[in-house]
Amino acid sequence: MGFGLLVSVWLFYRVSGGQFNPAVSTALLLVGCIPPVRYACYVVAQARFSFHILGAIVAAAIVNACVPNPLVVNTTPAPGVSAGQAMVIEMLITAALCLAVLLLAVEKHAATPLAPVGVGLTLFAGHLWGVAFTGAAMNPARALGPAVVAPSSAVWHTHWVYWIGPLLGSVLAAAIYTL
Repeated sequence: MGFGLLVSVWLFYRVSGGQFNPAVSTALLLVGCIPPVRYACYVVAQARFSFHILGAIVAAAIVNACVPNPLVVNTTPAPGVSAGQAMVIEMLITAALCLAVLLLAVEKHAATPLAPVGVGLTLFAGHLWGVAFTGAAMNPARALGPAVVAPSSAVWHTHWVYWIGPLLGSVLAAAIYTL
């Protein structure tokens, strides 16, 4: 996931700033990096019946068709992890991702061209830590794609975690960055 984001951000940085995540866009809006109209356009493109959501669903369907066993990449809290705990974990790992974007890509300095490396490594680290507890979505589309392709009642019962947690993470990152 981290390497995929690293390459994708590097490829599309000049097109959209490499934004693929509504939580990151929210952090950028909150700190004044993008205006509200652009934010609205990004979020529509990222989260509402868009190519990003469609892409997440199609990608999950392709993976599901290619593997002999049922798709097991749904994001659900692990046994013993409450929905509240999962939401806080998603908030913290998403906040780390948003902070990486703010500190490495938004702040212009000599290392800015290498920002995708730091952002990709942050996503990698977030996944390493969070996957055992929540599945480490850090992006609502990442949670939605597999949930649509391989639905279960457990997925939909806690799906809100993967929308609220990243949103709160973007607010937390914006607050830390602003301070």
